Amino acid sequence: MPDNQEKTTVDTFYVVDNSQRNVTLEIFINAPGQTCTSTIKLDDTVKEDGHNGSYNEKPLDTNKNLDEKTLFIATTITNTAGQKAKAEVTIRLKGGQSPSEDLLFKTHSVGETITYTYICKFFKA
Repeated sequence: MPDNQEKTTVDTFYVVDNSQRNVTLEIFINAPGQTCTSTIKLDDTVKEDGHNGSYNEKPLDTNKNLDEKTLFIATTITNTAGQKAKAEVTIRLKGGQSPSEDLLFKTHSVGETITYTYICKFFKA
């Protein structure tokens, strides 16, 4: 996929180990003049619901406990900027086998609402 193609969904995996070291999640939202909320779930457990703006780095759980779990993030952004504007959602995971960063982005028309979806399956190598 070309680097400039808009992307609103990521379905990926993250490799963990058998340690008690925490895996952390951070969500950075770059959407000036736009409103956004996120829901973060780990399997059936809601970690955040209706979180406004970026999500500062926080532990999800330990490597060992994350094995076979699924992280689901839905970030909804509405263009309230009054003009066409680009929105970016960067999702970072750290603490597992190696850091991971995924970028989702799209240009929104005035008043348009887009949901960005991130699904990540954790597993031990």
